Amino acid sequence: MPFSCAQAQGWGWVRDIAINIVTGFYGMFIQIFVLISNLIFGIAGLLLGWVISPSFIGVKFTDNPFVNVGWTLTRDLANMGFILILVAIGLGTALRIGEYTAKKTLPLLIIIALLINFTPVVCGLIIDATNIAMNFFIGEMTGLKAFRHVFE
Repeated sequence: MPFSCAQAQGWGWVRDIAINIVTGFYGMFIQIFVLISNLIFGIAGLLLGWVISPSFIGVKFTDNPFVNVGWTLTRDLANMGFILILVAIGLGTALRIGEYTAKKTLPLLIIIALLINFTPVVCGLIIDATNIAMNFFIGEMTGLKAFRHVFE
């Protein structure tokens, strides 16, 4: 007398096909995900290689004509805005409007004007300091030599 339950295997092939279809879709999804990840990491690697290359580091912030034209335009527009704000402060003081008095708004306006007009100096200092730090950490470690040197 058999001690196990009898099971019909007639429709087992349908279950196997369904499992294979689901597994195939899962594998295809994983392959697409890996492909997109490789593409993103490849672009990031190219961008990092470009940023740490000497041609990128050698670009001068203060001599760049694109930066000079853009900064001059932005600075001049900001200075025109400062003139309008100074006129508003003057009218507010003359009309004795409490929110626009010179004691409250003028010191903040002067600080903002100094920051905007000395932006190239501040940005140049920050960029030069970060380039010095980056060159210290990178040194001669570029390309595949970097990875071999790290593991030695």
